[in-house]
Amino acid sequence: MSREDEKQLRDRLATVLASDPSVAIEPVVWKNVKGESRASIQVDLADPKRSDEQSVDDLFVQGLKQVRFDLSLSKPMFIHALSQAEAEADKKLQMEMLGAMIYDQYVGRLQAVGLIQVDGDVAASSVLYEQGEVNVNGQAMTVPEFMQRVFGAVM
Repeated sequence: MSREDEKQLRDRLATVLASDPSVAIEPVVWKNVKGESRASIQVDLADPKRSDEQSVDDLFVQGLKQVRFDLSLSKPMFIHALSQAEAEADKKLQMEMLGAMIYDQYVGRLQAVGLIQVDGDVAASSVLYEQGEVNVNGQAMTVPEFMQRVFGAVM
């Protein structure tokens, strides 16, 4: 990107951020006969103090005021959702077993690194980014620590 293109993008981003916009998806609910799962996200942006020297990335990060993500995932609902992909009884059972294995594997990984809490058949997480810090299920951490945990769970 040329300097002129970057300046134009930076100016347009600054114009958008000047209105202190918020974007929210609240809640996304997936229900079936076995239960329900929910997810929501809210991003609040703010007008950053800026200079013409800042990169677009720096301007965006400085304008990021708050991000909240909440998730509640029902194991029976998840397993049933996967089983609905098959019509035959024996294949439905295979999909249920696969669904249980996938759920247990990923929820276990996320729980091991402290990114999710499990209560019975429901895995839940509440993540809040604000003022350069992340709070996950009531536990404060730095952004690099949070990213390390995320990558630790994914790898």
